Amino acid sequence: MLERLVAFDPEVIQLYGNATLGIAPDCILTRFEFDLAFALTLVLAPFRYFTKFVQQREAVTLAHVPRLIDELVTSLAPNAFNDALVGRTEGVGAAMNDFQAPLVASIKNRYGTMFNSPSLVRAAAFFLPGMRYRDFANFPNDDEDAIVTSVKERIAADAENILPPSDDKRARTARRARAALDELREDLDELDPDDPTNDPLKWIPLKADARMLFPVAKLYLGIPASSAEDERNFSSAGVTLDKLRSRLDIENFRSEHRVRRYLTADSHAQTQDGRAFRQQRAEGLLQRFSERFGHPGAIEGAGR
Repeated sequence: MLERLVAFDPEVIQLYGNATLGIAPDCILTRFEFDLAFALTLVLAPFRYFTKFVQQREAVTLAHVPRLIDELVTSLAPNAFNDALVGRTEGVGAAMNDFQAPLVASIKNRYGTMFNSPSLVRAAAFFLPGMRYRDFANFPNDDEDAIVTSVKERIAADAENILPPSDDKRARTARRARAALDELREDLDELDPDDPTNDPLKWIPLKADARMLFPVAKLYLGIPASSAEDERNFSSAGVTLDKLRSRLDIENFRSEHRVRRYLTADSHAQTQDGRAFRQQRAEGLLQRFSERFGHPGAIEGAGR
């Protein structure tokens, strides 16, 4: 709503001058209020980016959240929007700084424990390449070495519980895991996180002395950053199994819902590119069906 108001503020101001509309004086915004609304849209933009990014289950896991929150705080810091507010009404920048300071403080207070304890998030981030997953501009910690040590103990304990079936092997695995974690993190710090060849799920198995940590790394890196995808699944299930299809066999429901989610995953519902992507997937499924069950021509007109 704010973005629409700001986008059409010249037209809105022109409407104010139309006496026949009978706009009440207390509904008329001043130039300062219009510019303040514009400034608030600048604050909302980083939140939108953060929210949309962490909702991607296939692309973002819990391990990325600390860096994303650190970047969010940086983008919302006082004076961060000074350049964008040049030429706006005097006092808007000061008003925004007064708003941004407690906003940033509340975010740092809310998520401080995530950075200053051996949390599950820090344990997952331990397996990501690059120093930026360990050094945070807005969450400095004098006890960082102690936190990292505690994180490694947590990971080693999980590796100990996951891998070996006997007590002897369990203890031996714990010792090897602790030794491997130190070297692994040093090697990861040297990697470029933006290089796709440094994907930890591909890179760690190739490293002989860290290969034993791969099962626990997969567990940590597989944790989604949000429940958004699960909520989408529930919504989609309501379309597949509604009150008019309440007698649908459970196995048929599972199969149909699986196909529906496959067709719509990672595609935008309101764009031509999203439609083309879903059509391509539908044609692929029909092609596989045709090849398996022998129905030539089954894909003709698919998705149209």
